[in-house]
Amino acid sequence: MKINKWIYGFIVATFLIAECSFTDNRLAGTAGSETVNTYTLVVVDSQRQPIHGASVRLIENDMWLKNVCDKKDVSSYKTVSGSDGIVKIPCDTLSGDLNLNLLVDSGNRSAYLPFYRFLERSSEIQDTIVLKKSAQLSGTLTVNGTVPDNILLSGTDYVTVVNKSVGEFDFIAVAPGTYKIMASSSDTHKVSYVGAREVELLEGDNYQMQVSTDFTGVLIDDFDRELNLMNYLNSGNWYITKDGNVSVDFPPDRDEDTMYIPLSSAVVSDGAYEGKSVHVGYRAGSNTYYYLIVGAEISSRDAGFSNIDTISFMAKGNGTLKIRLHCKENNNLPEAIHYVNLDTAWQRFAVNVDQFTINDPENPDAVWDDVKNRMNWIAFHPEADGTDFWLDNVRMEGVTLGDLIIP
Repeated sequence: MKINKWIYGFIVATFLIAECSFTDNRLAGTAGSETVNTYTLVVVDSQRQPIHGASVRLIENDMWLKNVCDKKDVSSYKTVSGSDGIVKIPCDTLSGDLNLNLLVDSGNRSAYLPFYRFLERSSEIQDTIVLKKSAQLSGTLTVNGTVPDNILLSGTDYVTVVNKSVGEFDFIAVAPGTYKIMASSSDTHKVSYVGAREVELLEGDNYQMQVSTDFTGVLIDDFDRELNLMNYLNSGNWYITKDGNVSVDFPPDRDEDTMYIPLSSAVVSDGAYEGKSVHVGYRAGSNTYYYLIVGAEISSRDAGFSNIDTISFMAKGNGTLKIRLHCKENNNLPEAIHYVNLDTAWQRFAVNVDQFTINDPENPDAVWDDVKNRMNWIAFHPEADGTDFWLDNVRMEGVTLGDLIIP
């Protein structure tokens, strides 16, 4: 199954000095007859005075979570501004297809530019990065499972230690911007998001909040918010597949000839608890049954599903629904399969890994432990005895985000 990378974030209107063009997927450039090998930024305060010694970091979004889990430095490039506020970034350190965040801090002044684009320029223009007064962020934790050691702001190198005796955290100086909040444990690669939506920090804010942490499992998706696994895996897109030669009951604006349809087309405002869910309608022909499959790659190929103990989800509809875990090997085998019977009312299903039936052509006697580290896909297949199903609140229990990123 082919998955397109889901790129999310903000388009930041920023300018910079750069005579660079994309060549062989790298960055190089010229100014007249002279080759330009650097991007030049000038860091200033609100009075347009240059700032000496400002800390400048570039952070690669697509590698952020894995680097956190691996306990590696999340910054791909670091430097400081000179006495004239100038920062020179070598072009050959920047690949043209990277999604980079730019962070600049100097005392209580800072700037956060997510998904910063190092754009080609046709003439020398000196760009200016204006630092604003930093914000403060503090909070109190409600904990489910392990008490985290650290609170992190996703896509940045901002991290603060949790005061476990009182369950509080405090960021003294954070660049104004919008952030997702994460929690981590120091002695393992356990990482989880917290139970809060994105927080927007304004210049000079002193923001206080109540948040919850959950190290008992991972919310794969509730189709209603951004705080779920799909935001943190590069491959994190649900898709619907269909038989390309038949007609199915589906929103009319879809492309009739495609095999893969973005899941957003099937999201409806009928959630199991509140908000949204996915609704898939399908119907049978006179001799052949036609159906849709909701599926996604939700683990890195290296990690697999080794640490998962239960898969849970909310569903309703009619007929039988097949839950299938599989890999990317030949014919998507081996696979693990389990069936549930749907009702017209929402039900919560919790399927322990020992309940799955294993199909491995290379080992007919295989059990879960033999194949679990080869699995990285989950799919929901309606069977021929139904016409509709709704899906919501898909979770994997016994793991955190880190377990799905690295072994």
